[in-house]
Amino acid sequence: MIYIDERKKAFFLEGENFTYAIDVSDGYLRHAYWGKKIERDDIDQLLFDHPAGYVVAIEASASGRGSLETLPQEISFFGLGDYRTSCFKATGEDGGKVFDLKYDSFELLTEKPSYSDLPMLKGGETLVVRLLDAAKRLELKLYYTVYEECGCLTRHAEITPLGGTVFLERALGFCVDLPDCGYDCITLYGKHSCEAQIDRQALGHGEFSVSSCMGISSHVHNPFMALAEKHATENAGDVYGFGLVYSGNFFLSAQTGEFGTIRVCGGINPLDFRYRLREKESFVTPEVLMTYSECGLGGMSRNFHRAIDRYILKRGVPPIVANSWEATFFDFDTKKLFGFIDGLKELNIDTFVLDDGWFGRRDSDRTSLGDWKVNTKKLVGGLEPVINKCKENGLKFGIWIEPEMISEESELYTLHPDWAVKSKFLKPRTSRNQLVLDLTRKEVLDYLKSTFYALLKNHDISYVKWDMNRPLTEFYSAGLEKENQGEFAHRYVKAVYELADYLTRSFPDIYFEGCAGGGGRFDIAMLKYFSSVWASDSCDAEERCRIQYGYSYLYPLKTVSSHVGASPAHQTSRSIPLESRCNVSAFGAFGYELRLDVLPQEEREFIADYNLFAKQLRSVLAEGELFRTENPFESKFTGFIVMNRQKTKGYGLFYQSKTSYGDGIKMIRLRGLDPKKKYSVPKFGVCAYGSTLMNMGIQHKTTNTDYQSVLYEINEAEND
Repeated sequence: MIYIDERKKAFFLEGENFTYAIDVSDGYLRHAYWGKKIERDDIDQLLFDHPAGYVVAIEASASGRGSLETLPQEISFFGLGDYRTSCFKATGEDGGKVFDLKYDSFELLTEKPSYSDLPMLKGGETLVVRLLDAAKRLELKLYYTVYEECGCLTRHAEITPLGGTVFLERALGFCVDLPDCGYDCITLYGKHSCEAQIDRQALGHGEFSVSSCMGISSHVHNPFMALAEKHATENAGDVYGFGLVYSGNFFLSAQTGEFGTIRVCGGINPLDFRYRLREKESFVTPEVLMTYSECGLGGMSRNFHRAIDRYILKRGVPPIVANSWEATFFDFDTKKLFGFIDGLKELNIDTFVLDDGWFGRRDSDRTSLGDWKVNTKKLVGGLEPVINKCKENGLKFGIWIEPEMISEESELYTLHPDWAVKSKFLKPRTSRNQLVLDLTRKEVLDYLKSTFYALLKNHDISYVKWDMNRPLTEFYSAGLEKENQGEFAHRYVKAVYELADYLTRSFPDIYFEGCAGGGGRFDIAMLKYFSSVWASDSCDAEERCRIQYGYSYLYPLKTVSSHVGASPAHQTSRSIPLESRCNVSAFGAFGYELRLDVLPQEEREFIADYNLFAKQLRSVLAEGELFRTENPFESKFTGFIVMNRQKTKGYGLFYQSKTSYGDGIKMIRLRGLDPKKKYSVPKFGVCAYGSTLMNMGIQHKTTNTDYQSVLYEINEAEND
C-alpha cells in the first residue's frame, strides 16, 4: 500500500508489518522513518533541522541551519556539503561535477516498469519520485515498489541528462539514513569452496563496506548486508536487510556519520566505472530488495524468501540429479557413461547430468572451450546414445555448458582471437587455462545464442548447468570506443543477462542451474534465470552446514544446489557417514556427485529409499518456510526446520559436528509450529502441542561419534 499526502509532500509505503516514510524537507527528499508499522501522522513535527557547527547550510532552510550533512536522505549527491558516501557523481560537458537535484514531482504507477537488460522483481503499484537539477541539466527518478505480504520493498533509480552529455562516475541506486542505534553489521564472506561465511561485527566510526571488482558478484563477498540491533537474535530484535539484484561489480556500504546516523547505500562498484550518457539517454541502476523484521534474523530471511520465491523465481521443482563430474572428471567415454547410467536404475533419481568434457577435444581443462560440438571420438554417435540410455533407465538428461569462456587451444580462438577479453598491449592472463569471451560485442553474443539454441533444440535436454570458472581481468573491449571503456564491466553483466534471458525464454521447460566455480555468482539477479545455483564446489557435509546456513540469510534453500559427495570428500579428505551427507544435502536442491554405480548394495538400497523420502521433503521445501534452530557458526550443531505454510507438515535437521566426551543431552526446540495444535514427531516418539515443542523442546541424546545427524518428520496430529 502506498499512501501519499500531497499537501504535506509525505509518502507512506506500508506493508503488513512495516512503514517506510519519506517526505520533502527544504526541497530535498528526506528519509523520515522505516520500522514497525505506524499511523500516518504529521511526521514533519517529529523531525527538525539539526543545529551543528562547521557544516554547509542549505540555502532555503527554514531555520537557516539545515545542512545536507545532517539531513537523513533517500539519495545523496557529490559536492553539495554532504560529506558522507555519495550515491551519484557525474561530470558534465563543462567539466563540472555538481548537480543540485531537488524534489520536483511524483507519479503513482499501477505496474512496476520492467527492463529487458536488468533483472528485477515483478511488481505492481510503484511510486516514482522525480528529482530535477536546479539548472534543469539532470533528472533523477527514484522507484519504490512495496511487497506488502512479504515485508519487503524494492528501490532503483533512473538518471537522465537533459542538457548535453554527462559521464556518470557513481551509480549507487539507493541510500537509507537510519538513526544510529548501535547496530551490528552482518555480511557473507568467503572464498572458493568456502562460501557464505557469516561475519557479524559492531559498526564503529567510519565506513564499512563489502564489494566485488571481479566482474561477478564473487565468492569473496555476497551482495548482501544486514543491520541488526546489538542484542538481536535469530528470533527477536530489529533487523534491516539489503540484497542487491545484481551479478557484477557491486558495492554495499554502512557508514556511521558524525551526527548520529548510519547511512546504508549500494549499487554498482564505482571502481573503474564511467558511463557516457548523451542527452535524454537514461541509465537504470540495479535494484535492491530491502526488508525490515522485528522478529530477528529468522524473520528477515523469511521475508526475503517469500519475495524471491513469488516475484523472482520461475516455478518448477528441482529434480534429484546424478552429476558426472566428481564421478568421472574428464575420464569417460560412451561405455563408461552407460555403466554409470545403468547404475542409477532403481535409485529413484530423476536426471543424469553430463558435466565437463563432452565437446571439442576436451580431455583436460586446457582446451576446446568455445568449440561446442560433441566429441564423437569420446562419445561415439554423439549425445543421442547417452540420452537414449537415460530414457531406458527412466531418467532425463542434463548437460554442462560454459558459454562465457574460450580456450586459447580451440578452433574458435584460432578464428577469432579478438573475441577474448584482453588488453591490446599485454599477454592475457588465464585462470583455469581459459579466457573470457567479450560478450559486449554483438557478434560474440549472436554466436553464443545460435550455438546453444541449436544444442538445446536438437537434443532432448531437460537440465542445463551453466558454469563460469574464472573472474574477469583486463576489463577492455576492442568493440568499445575509448570514452566507453569504463562501461565494460556493466555492459558485460547485462550481456550475460541477455543471453540467459534468451535461452531460458526459448526453452521454458528446461531446468537451468547456475554455477561459477561454486558460489562465485550467487545473487538474486541470477535467480531470475536459474532456478538454483551450485552453491559451492565443496561437497563436504561439514562445510556445507555453514555454507547453506549462511546462504539461507537471503536465499531460499531450494535455490541452494547441494549434492552428496564421496567419502572421504575430495576437497577436505574428511569422512562423513552417508546418512549425514544425505541429510545435509536434502535441505537444498538435492543430488549426487559420486560413483553411485560402484557403491555397496546396502548403500544403494539406502539411497533408493532416501530419494523417495527426499522427494517428500522437496515438496515442503518448495513452498514452505524456513526456521533455523542451531547455528553452526556459534556451536557444533546445525539445525533447520521447514514447515508448510498451513503449519501441518514439516521436516527438521539436527546435525552434530565434532563430539566431546560426556556431551550428553541436547534439547531440540522446534520452530514454526502452531502453538495450539498437536504434532507428532515419529523419529523421537513424541506427540505434543506446538507450544510445548517450541518452548520445552525434545530431549535428544547426542552421540559419541563425529558428524552424526537426524532428519525428522513433523506431522499435525489429531487435536483434542
